Amino acid sequence: MNPVVRAQALRFPGLDGLRALAVSLVLVDHAFWLPNDGAGGHATGYLGVCVFFVISGFLITSLLAREMSSAGKLDLRNFYARRVLRIFPAFYFYIAVLIALRMAGLVSFPWRGVWAPATFTRNIFYSAPMLNHFWSLSVEEQFYLLWPAALVLLGVRRACRAVTGVLLLLPVIFAALWHLGLHQVAAWTDPFVSLAAGCALALQRERLHRWRLYGAALRSRWASAVALPVVALLWWARGPSSAGANINRVEMLGVALGLAFAIDAAANGSFGFRWLDLPPLVWLGGLSYSLYVWQELFARGFGLIRFSLPLNLAAIFACACVSYYGVERPFLRWKRHFAPRPAASPARLARSAAAGNS
Repeated sequence: MNPVVRAQALRFPGLDGLRALAVSLVLVDHAFWLPNDGAGGHATGYLGVCVFFVISGFLITSLLAREMSSAGKLDLRNFYARRVLRIFPAFYFYIAVLIALRMAGLVSFPWRGVWAPATFTRNIFYSAPMLNHFWSLSVEEQFYLLWPAALVLLGVRRACRAVTGVLLLLPVIFAALWHLGLHQVAAWTDPFVSLAAGCALALQRERLHRWRLYGAALRSRWASAVALPVVALLWWARGPSSAGANINRVEMLGVALGLAFAIDAAANGSFGFRWLDLPPLVWLGGLSYSLYVWQELFARGFGLIRFSLPLNLAAIFACACVSYYGVERPFLRWKRHFAPRPAASPARLARSAAAGNS
């Protein structure tokens, strides 16, 4: 196998299954238009988004830390090229289709609502109705922009301490901002609890595995039977969403840490999480990004194309399959050209030096 390709391959069991659960929560929420959580937020869908955030923090940090360890440095150009190939094609394909529908008179929205999602600032500025859901993608893109640079500047060890401190301080920062009346700024910090939990897990994972009690819990066949219900209970106990009321952020921190444990147990091959590797869940997890991109166009209650159940779900899956197989996968094949390169061995360096001196 090409060593460049091998260096890039980093797959953990169970994560596609967790993505499948996450996107299912979003689809159930939006397609069925579940009641909100009392503050204008849709609690079930937001829990699914939090799962995606923790997974993203864990995977990206694991990739970056491994590249820094094996290659001795971080190639930011290749990293951003891989992110562009992963995110941009399906995303801008959806925006292009939405613009075409608008020009054909099939949907209606103000043109100014396209700019914030298209520049990944939807979590800060206004957007058109069928682009509202890209607030979470905007958060992720901002994370991808800032976190690799922080790792390079701080190094893995100091970044580990920094992100763990940030994780513990974010609930306090949220509460302080809220009491100062800066509600929008407080809400903007909220998703970073989940991202920080994933980053901290990736950087603290080896240390955690040496802790006997944690290791026993990780290997338990009852891990999923306990961890996932506990996360659900903490979620529903947390009160209204950050968009509408001052809530107890301790529960939100507990949710993020519980999700991090579930991800670690699944990635570790824990018996209790092996059901996440069932082929239908793996397929659904692979399709999850395209499902996320397209679902709001047909979401019940605010979709611009008004289909009722089960037609809206069928339309979401049909569009997602076209996007995944026709747009996502062809571009994903190009990622191998931007894979991390392992550091040269001492013998190879010696040969290169000898050749240069000859």
